[in-house]
Amino acid sequence: MAYTQLSVTRRCWIADLAEAAATEAGGVIPVQPLPLLDSHEITFSPGDFGNAFDGVLEHRSGRFHIYCNIRDTDYPGSTRARFTVGHELGHYFIDEHRNALASGRVPSHPSFIDKSGNSVIETEANTFSSYFLMPQQDFRRAVAKEKPGLKAIINLSSTFSVSAQATAIRYVEECPVPCAAMMFRPGKRPWAAICPTLRKLGYDYANAPEVTALPNGFASKVAHADPAESGLGAIVEAPSTASFWFANVAASSPRNCVITEQAVRLGTHGILTLLLFPRGL
Repeated sequence: MAYTQLSVTRRCWIADLAEAAATEAGGVIPVQPLPLLDSHEITFSPGDFGNAFDGVLEHRSGRFHIYCNIRDTDYPGSTRARFTVGHELGHYFIDEHRNALASGRVPSHPSFIDKSGNSVIETEANTFSSYFLMPQQDFRRAVAKEKPGLKAIINLSSTFSVSAQATAIRYVEECPVPCAAMMFRPGKRPWAAICPTLRKLGYDYANAPEVTALPNGFASKVAHADPAESGLGAIVEAPSTASFWFANVAASSPRNCVITEQAVRLGTHGILTLLLFPRGL
């Protein structure tokens, strides 16, 4: 879910575009994408397409059509399906993407929202989906009402009907406390999202080993042992140090400090970890 960094200018432009689209969709939270499809005459086919894609935006005979893969425990209104539809709407609303499809210069392509890799196009569509489903002004107001921490991410995930992973990526941008989020996923490489404040201070390379390789007593490892594989586990908290989690911070560095590690099992999806730094860092 974590994705390639875009320039600040491009990210802000996409955020504004997505916010306008959310307003056009009705301006309600959680955002409802389907009325927007109707108003733009975009036809829609949810269904089980195996492992072929998460979503596809297709242009044919002058019309746009979205395919959304509904499989396993997904359903048309699930958080994954909503993010997929938002992603494909990103391809539609971002002028360069839509025009390239409409002109035939590029063919329709399968999108995998967890595998944007180094693709700028896919990163831009993921960014649009994030800001479309979590409009910046609404999200900031909601964050301000929450006590900083993982519980806030879980609450915001429910409010905006977006996965905890997608919420965490946005949360680190808006949290009043400097923080970083990490996701430990079974069979996949961990990812990390670091807030702009920490990046400016040089905490820009997160060390995310496999969760089983963490020392005993770390909150993430304790959460990993939580038997709640079919649902949300209990939030675990423990003190830690910046030097452990950030490869370019030495134990003797003045940038090393005591931080709070919070972690929770997200069922079979893995362990979501939030690292909270002291205020006024």
